[in-house]
Amino acid sequence: MSHQLELADQEWAEEPNGKTPFGFFAYPSTPPMLPPTIRAAIEGINATGNALIVGWEDLCVNGRFIIREITKAIDDCDFVCADVTGINPNVLFEIGYAIARNKKIWLVRDGSLIDTKKEFEQLKILTTTGYASYTNSANIIDAFFNDKPYENLTDTIYENSIASILGPQSEIPSILYLKSLHDTEASVYITRTIEDSSVPTILNDPRDSNLQPLSWYAQSLWNCVGCITHFVSPARDGFRRHNARYALISGLAVGLDLKLLMLSEHSEMLAPLDYRDMMQSYTTPSEAAELSSAWLDPIAIRTAVEKQSVNKHASALKLATQLKDFHVKLGDWIAENEKASLNSYFVETTVSLDILNGTQNVFVGRKGTGKSANLIHAESVIGADSRNLVCLMKPVGYEIEGLVRLFARYKEHDVKGYVIESLWKFMLYTEIASAAYKQVSQTTLWEMADPDVAAFVAIMESELSFSGDFTIRLERIVNSMEAVISSSSEETFRKGISEALHSGAIAKLRNSLNKVLAKKRTVLMLIDNLDKPWTKKADLGELAEFISGLLIATSRLGEQINRSDKDKQFVSFNSAVFLRSDIFDRVLDVTLEPDKLAYTRMKWDDPEMLIRVIEERYIASHGPQSNPTALWRKYFCAEVRGIPTREYLTTRILQRPRDIIYLVKAAVSFAVNRKRDRVEEKDVLDGEKEYSQYAMDSILVENVSTIPQLEQVLFEFVGSPAVVSIAEVERNLTRAHIAPEKHRDVIEQLVRLSFLGLEVSEDSFAFAEESRELRKNQVLSERFYEKSGQQERFEVNKPFRCYLEIQD
Repeated sequence: MSHQLELADQEWAEEPNGKTPFGFFAYPSTPPMLPPTIRAAIEGINATGNALIVGWEDLCVNGRFIIREITKAIDDCDFVCADVTGINPNVLFEIGYAIARNKKIWLVRDGSLIDTKKEFEQLKILTTTGYASYTNSANIIDAFFNDKPYENLTDTIYENSIASILGPQSEIPSILYLKSLHDTEASVYITRTIEDSSVPTILNDPRDSNLQPLSWYAQSLWNCVGCITHFVSPARDGFRRHNARYALISGLAVGLDLKLLMLSEHSEMLAPLDYRDMMQSYTTPSEAAELSSAWLDPIAIRTAVEKQSVNKHASALKLATQLKDFHVKLGDWIAENEKASLNSYFVETTVSLDILNGTQNVFVGRKGTGKSANLIHAESVIGADSRNLVCLMKPVGYEIEGLVRLFARYKEHDVKGYVIESLWKFMLYTEIASAAYKQVSQTTLWEMADPDVAAFVAIMESELSFSGDFTIRLERIVNSMEAVISSSSEETFRKGISEALHSGAIAKLRNSLNKVLAKKRTVLMLIDNLDKPWTKKADLGELAEFISGLLIATSRLGEQINRSDKDKQFVSFNSAVFLRSDIFDRVLDVTLEPDKLAYTRMKWDDPEMLIRVIEERYIASHGPQSNPTALWRKYFCAEVRGIPTREYLTTRILQRPRDIIYLVKAAVSFAVNRKRDRVEEKDVLDGEKEYSQYAMDSILVENVSTIPQLEQVLFEFVGSPAVVSIAEVERNLTRAHIAPEKHRDVIEQLVRLSFLGLEVSEDSFAFAEESRELRKNQVLSERFYEKSGQQERFEVNKPFRCYLEIQD
């Protein structure tokens, strides 16, 4: 600690009511070099005597900056200034720590650097926090004394956006796991280590939910005893934004006194100085898993003790209001984070009944339509009875990518189709057998004495190709298949593939497995995660063929499992494969007989069903006798912009459960932060702005590689009218550097993503959720323009208007 800081502390101790406000300045530079502009600004502010500020150079200890010195300086100060020019991880870590410590935050940014502004806005976690723009030290000094961050020190981000929404802590402590941006092998090992531990986990997958607001992270951490953040190597795509966001959340976790594990691949580039000593680097996937396991073990043993360290913050909070309780009980909009409570407020639909009854086996929907929720519900309902068997298969992205590369070697369609279906058959059989073996191993001794069960166990324990988890079996079998030369005769090739896949052993396993499964009431296989390898760099054509092979193999699986050479025993076998809509449309394009592929579209056309998603959560928290209509009278204003609130909420979102939860939770959050006892119109409108940004991000994820510069295209619509002519749309595309010959394809993709609606009759616009509906709308639109002779027009969908500042 510098003498200057110690002196300031002494003065404050002597004059608690008349001390000079003391601040800490964080800035993006390599210490101990203080940027001249920041140095001059600090000296100018200190010279006035109105406030005292120190920077990193005042904390130098033997030429190094120690994290303890920085955090102690923040603890001792009244407010924190930070230069957010660019997205420097050091600065963001300090900001996160300062927020958790309830410090007043004042941000500045060099407004002359355009690229850094874009980077900061793309970070999307501090964009609601204002900042002062500068180009020289005088600008900083003027802004400082205009804004006066040293006054009203209780007006903090923590008090305004976090403290008021923190409810009673969960009785079951958990950890927050911030997953890597890429599904590397190390990421898979870490994830499986966490899944295999006994510690409940809140997952943040940046590929599924990279737009969580700061309040979400704070609330998640509030119920946690620790946090794991998996950083990305500087050699990988997207590392700057990803690492910057994770640095801020890591600082938040440290500020809340939580246990923290920061993981990163070993790199020639050193970790940012602030937290270099805290970062654990690994060189192999197994080392990453070992680091995670060593960190998790004491948490699993001492969760009660760790929970007490978090509880010390509770005394600083006011008693929760009823509205705040409702905010907490709304839960999360990501189903994977709601496993423990999802069944208590799950909304049953025909889709969920189809899964449980086995009347369909392919379920298709856009992100947020409830695929994961239905999977979790089905697994819970069927798996609750030990007389049933549930087999859950969730391959990770890099595993499928490796298979796709293997199949790309086979150029002949028949050969490729044979290999794909044969491999899937092997993997599906062995995955079900593995699930059955795991369940059987947990049974009592007298059940193990059953000769059919004993024979099955003997096969599983004697055949090496059936042992190990999905990844191990897959790697083993792929290595065997790679040794088979595809240029040999078809008969020799098929024989080689058959031997590589242990067809003889599989036939023996199937007969034995069939006898074990026949003793079960229901056997349910659930397959998910097939969208993970669907990235910009993937060969989507090959990937579509591969997934098509899975759907074909799965549809035949029940029949094949029930077939026995000696005796036929009935097995009640159902399967459910969950696919994203855009992926399934590509799969249909490569399937030889798409009309024979039975599937169900997961749609939420009825607004009342979406409202039920909120009301069921209310009933679950208030008891089965509670009246859901009381929810709207008690917690919400009657109207928003002259429209009944319930109706307004459902018309401003993409029609998906995830979206209605996000919007309602955002609106309630604003009301709680403003100390209201119900949600007013302004809270809904502000929540809509936050949701609109989320909606934008969600279609960027779904777009994949169709429009590489989609974000730029969407931003060209900023400030445009809600209804735009074809000429206006094409001007926007041109400004986004889309070639004229590609305009029609891009417009069709904007329609497919539900960003634009087609005019199907006078002033009536329709939005499509799937291909068949899109084709119908296109025909109606063409006929309308043929009859009317009008110029083609489109409507920008309401969920995106707030963020793009488009007037209704």
